[in-house]
Amino acid sequence: MSFPLLVSWIFEPMVVLFVICMFAGLHYGLTGWEMGMYGAYISVFTIFIGVTRYILAKRAKTNWDLSDRKKRIVPLFVLAGVFLVNYFIIHAFGNDGLSRYFGLWLASIIGFSLLTTRIKISGHMAVLTMMAVTIIAWYGIWAAPVLITIPFVSWSRIILGLHTPFEVAGGILFTGLMVFLGNVWAVW
Repeated sequence: MSFPLLVSWIFEPMVVLFVICMFAGLHYGLTGWEMGMYGAYISVFTIFIGVTRYILAKRAKTNWDLSDRKKRIVPLFVLAGVFLVNYFIIHAFGNDGLSRYFGLWLASIIGFSLLTTRIKISGHMAVLTMMAVTIIAWYGIWAAPVLITIPFVSWSRIILGLHTPFEVAGGILFTGLMVFLGNVWAVW
């Protein structure tokens, strides 16, 4: 296995999403039984998304990364629907912070899906940038070293030939826009 492929796999969006969702539970005050139930739910949700993505990629006759933009559209909209259901399940936990956070993820996956109908951007970079920005927002400037993952994973996606520099930058900029709009919405 090549080093760029290893980097790409370690920072696979489903892995990153799982990790940041677990941190979100801790950040928004879940403890004990509540955190255990939330962790179990996030584990099942992540596995379900992974299996769904695998099935949809096989049906579309494409690879795990859904590299062909035109073949990404249906799987992404199915995943957006799953994220919508997930949002309501998370909302049922009764934690306003988690509801807002998962609302941002829901808006991001819907926006990403809509954008994909016209251009291809990197999902790896969109999810990784969201994680980095979230960790810095939660833990302050001391968490800034997490930003090193962005150019590192960008490099791996380009070296592997899975994305162009434009697509990688598009994933990063898309998340920047979503975070900005999320902050405007939160203040408004």
